[in-house]
Amino acid sequence: MGYTTDFEGVLKLNKKLSEEDYQFLIKLNNSRRMKIHADAKYGVDGEFYVEESSMFGEHSDKKVKVLNINEPPSTQPGLWCQWIPTDDYEGLEWDSNEKAYCMEDWIFYIINRYLAPRGYVVNGLVNAYGEEPGDIWAIRVEDNVVRIAHSTGMGKMTDWEKTDWEEKKKIPMTVTTVPPKKKKPVATETKIKINMIRNRKDGEVYLKRSDICKYIDAQNKEFKDEPIMKATLKLFKERIMEL
Repeated sequence: MGYTTDFEGVLKLNKKLSEEDYQFLIKLNNSRRMKIHADAKYGVDGEFYVEESSMFGEHSDKKVKVLNINEPPSTQPGLWCQWIPTDDYEGLEWDSNEKAYCMEDWIFYIINRYLAPRGYVVNGLVNAYGEEPGDIWAIRVEDNVVRIAHSTGMGKMTDWEKTDWEEKKKIPMTVTTVPPKKKKPVATETKIKINMIRNRKDGEVYLKRSDICKYIDAQNKEFKDEPIMKATLKLFKERIMEL
């Protein structure tokens, strides 16, 4: 199930991709985009983390925590990016896989979040052909400005030069953070909740550990001739000291 759109054309770059940038775009295309908690160098929600993960979203890097396997970083439009660099390192094109969604949003993202900050300028026109009759549209990029237009004719190409183009707007960015673990308060003495059977039959009180140990020591003297009771009290005191 799903909807398939074919894309025809190449978006050209003003200069060849560096090897590092080429490999990043290849890995961006190959990796499932998941919202993760990672080092700040990987951007918002781990958007620049492109290492492959298992089918369950597990990463070999233990410092990377997947927040949602079915939700992309808030800056990215979907779980899969289907733009890839051309073999000559001079452009971007559709990867030819089916069910390519949000292609206009993805190229906007790639340009604004990755290519433009590194001095790349993108230009070109890519035609889109949906599987439904008449679903014809295009993506045009002029000096990194992304615009889209839709055909007005049923199943026919439109003269794009006479078409009104809609400029893509910025994708909103929200940062997802993992709240820090709450530290347990450090107390000078642990307070232990016990039932005071002798003094209060149906009530509860809080006593300090040191007070309970004093009580046990006093009971030891009282039961000095009863080894079983003394052993029980000793064990009880050991458990108290472990708390």
